[in-house]
Amino acid sequence: MEAIKRGYKTLTEISDFTGIPKSTTYRRLKKLTSLGYLQGTREYGRVYYDLNLGTRGISTKINKGIEEKIRNNEK
Repeated sequence: MEAIKRGYKTLTEISDFTGIPKSTTYRRLKKLTSLGYLQGTREYGRVYYDLNLGTRGISTKINKGIEEKIRNNEK
């Protein structure tokens, strides 16, 4: 979510920024979208991710907790 806050919007941009493989990044983005934290908008064959309006005020500490839960669910 930090990558998205910094302006990285596509799967490739987020993967490059975080250093996390695209397949893992994709699964995490899909999970965050299904939980309602992110929204994806398809334009010109690409999906651009952004924070849902309700999640823009979530603190970094909470974001890290959410990301940790997603990582644990992948195991």
